[in-house]
Amino acid sequence: MDRFQERIDQAKKALAALQELTALRQPSIVQRDALLLRFMLATEAIWKAVQRHLQEEHEIEVGSPRESLRSTLAVGGLSAEQAEEILFLLRDRNLIVHTYNEKLAAEVVSRIPAHAKLLEIWLSGLKRA
Repeated sequence: MDRFQERIDQAKKALAALQELTALRQPSIVQRDALLLRFMLATEAIWKAVQRHLQEEHEIEVGSPRESLRSTLAVGGLSAEQAEEILFLLRDRNLIVHTYNEKLAAEVVSRIPAHAKLLEIWLSGLKRA
């Protein structure tokens, strides 16, 4: 299996693990923390798959999630509106990676179901780009 396909498979698994927890209505504190962790891991896995796709299919080198988002938009893998929403998703991811605050955690958790859908769109954008 080539490295690109490995990245895609990892991203799909991470996204599936995240989606499994998004169905919880009232997550416990432990479930909430697991949801936040899975969100961070899925985001990381997907941007790394996008990075590999851009490198192999478009000969574009990117070094950050934001760069990969901009490049995906440039090659037609996302609409401008989707890219804007994913930019907000990346902001949420950065907030929880670099800061832990109960109120912030609750706010981000409330947005994770929508973020999971955006991550799925970003990953599926690899097929269009």
